[in-house]
Amino acid sequence: MSDRKILGFVEVEGNEVTKLFVSGAAAGSGVGKALMVKVIGHIRKNGKIRIYLEATTTARDFYRKLGFVETGTGTFSQGGAAVSLEIVKMELV
Repeated sequence: MSDRKILGFVEVEGNEVTKLFVSGAAAGSGVGKALMVKVIGHIRKNGKIRIYLEATTTARDFYRKLGFVETGTGTFSQGGAAVSLEIVKMELV
């Protein structure tokens, strides 16, 4: 938090990072990296070695810099939405 504003958050289910959000105002400031470093430590502390996530193609390089590698591709759409996003499936060992 900065000046009592939430700059980002991360959600985890088991050993999968299900959501990472950083506000536009905080983009590029290290908030996303700090959240991911914290959550990777948390997952590993709980005995999980492999960490999974699905990312948009625009976020692929961000996760690569953290050590994630691509394990597949796919698409994501919310409910019955006509629009779908191309995603990459990634893993950190």
